[in-house]
Amino acid sequence: MLFSGQVNPRSRGKTGLLAISESEIIKVNPNRQNKLMEIGGWDKLELGTLNLAVNPEIVEQLKTIPAFWYEDPNTISIPDEYPDYEIHFIRGGYNYFKCAVQGQNASYGAILRIAAKKPLKRTVELYADIKLRTHLGVTDGDWLSVKIFIRNET
Repeated sequence: MLFSGQVNPRSRGKTGLLAISESEIIKVNPNRQNKLMEIGGWDKLELGTLNLAVNPEIVEQLKTIPAFWYEDPNTISIPDEYPDYEIHFIRGGYNYFKCAVQGQNASYGAILRIAAKKPLKRTVELYADIKLRTHLGVTDGDWLSVKIFIRNET
């Protein structure tokens, strides 16, 4: 599967305020960090994500592809300072896919994430072991190509 997405600023909640950052959540979820490093074949993980705005049909297509990893919402810890944060239950956990991201002058292997049951209709998130914005030389509004790798089911 191949598609394009536009680099987007951080996610905002319904109130317009910034949501809990992925870097805050991943710090209390070493299991997520370890699994993403395993899938990516990395020695480390960049703590934030790169958000891409996509056509809603892309998210619908992704929902039909077998994920490399499904993260159950019951296994996700939330920082103590956010006791009422339950978005991971609303979204039904997360599906993760291996991919390659191509910018104007560079490409890189990454992991793409969408919510398993109630994904954002126009947003996907990318993880890597480096700062993708810096490596790919992109800023908000730039376009990237993403190639999803299909998991071999054996």
